[in-house]
Amino acid sequence: MRAPRLREFVGEADERLTFAGTLFPQKSGGLSGIDALQAIARAGQPQMPMRGNGSAFGWYVIEKVTDKHSYLDVAGVGRMIEFEIELVKSPN
Repeated sequence: MRAPRLREFVGEADERLTFAGTLFPQKSGGLSGIDALQAIARAGQPQMPMRGNGSAFGWYVIEKVTDKHSYLDVAGVGRMIEFEIELVKSPN
């Protein structure tokens, strides 16, 4: 029988948030939202995500933005784009 591994506490793990959603660029004005998120992620500037009711989560840095295009149009842009944003807590 195998014993559980011993653990050493070295502080709290990174606090993470993940948001997922779907865009329909032909109805919502194109890819500017995804482009803006990718630019913010590259800049590494902390952002303050908020709930729909206006309450803030605190400061987070966007670590990763992924998108998946479906039902491509003639320009190669998806008519439906599923996206996911991964954020990690920032001290400021």
